[in-house]
Amino acid sequence: MSEPIANPKETLDRLAELERELETVRDELDHGQRLMTLGTMTAGVAHEVNNVLTPALAYAQMAQSRPEDDALKLKAVDKAVEGIGSAARILDAILDFSRGTADDVTSDVSAVLRAAMECLGRDLERSGIHVRNEVPRDASVSVPTLALQQVFMNLLLNSVKALRSEGGTITVSLAEDADHVTVSFRDDGPGVPPEIAAAVFDPFVTTRQTQGGHGLGLTMCRRVVEGAGGSICLCPPEAGEGARFEIRLPRAS
Repeated sequence: MSEPIANPKETLDRLAELERELETVRDELDHGQRLMTLGTMTAGVAHEVNNVLTPALAYAQMAQSRPEDDALKLKAVDKAVEGIGSAARILDAILDFSRGTADDVTSDVSAVLRAAMECLGRDLERSGIHVRNEVPRDASVSVPTLALQQVFMNLLLNSVKALRSEGGTITVSLAEDADHVTVSFRDDGPGVPPEIAAAVFDPFVTTRQTQGGHGLGLTMCRRVVEGAGGSICLCPPEAGEGARFEIRLPRAS
C-alpha cells in the first residue's frame, strides 16, 4: 500500500523553513571565518607594533636611569620617533585595509592587494616569503571592498601558511577582457593534495588539521565571489607551482 501524499502546502512551507535555517548556518559560518581572519590580523599587528616600540622603550628606560648622559637622551628621542613612526605606518595600513564600507560597490584590486600585503608585511619577511605583485593600478571590479579584502586576505594567508616552514614566493597577477578581471594567486609551496583538490571549497576541508585549520576560508571566498557574479577555481599546477587559485570577477562599469 502506497504512503499518503503529504500536503503540498505543508511540504513547501517546510522546504522554505529548511532553506532559511540553511542560510542562517551559512551566515554563521561566514561570521566565524571573518572573526578568525580578524584574529590572525590582530595578532600580527600587535606583534609588529610591539617589535617597533620595544627598542624605543629600552632606550627611554636607559636614558631615564642615566639623566646626565645627553648623548643617550638624544638617541632615546631618535628611537622614540623612529618607533612611533613605524607603529603609525602599521596602523595606517590596517585603517586602509578596513576603510571600505558595506556601501562600496566597486573595489580597486591593486589597492586592496597592497593593503593586505602591508598587513602581512613583517610576517612575510620573517618567514622568508616574497610577494610578487603584478597587478596594475587601474583595475576595478564590481565587488564590495570589504568582501574583496576578506577574499584576498584568506588566499594570501593560505599561501603564507603553506610556505612558512621553508619560505618561497607568492605571485599575484591579473588578466582582463572586455567584461571581466581575472586575479591569480599562485605560490611555489607543496600545493593542494590531489585527494582533496576537488573538495577544497567545501566546508571543513583543510590540509592543516594539526595546525588549527578549520577549512572555512575557501568556502567563504567562493560565496563572496559567486555572490558578486564571479567564479573561483583551483587550477591544475604547472611546473614549479604549488597552489594556484584564479578569481574571475565582473569589471566595474
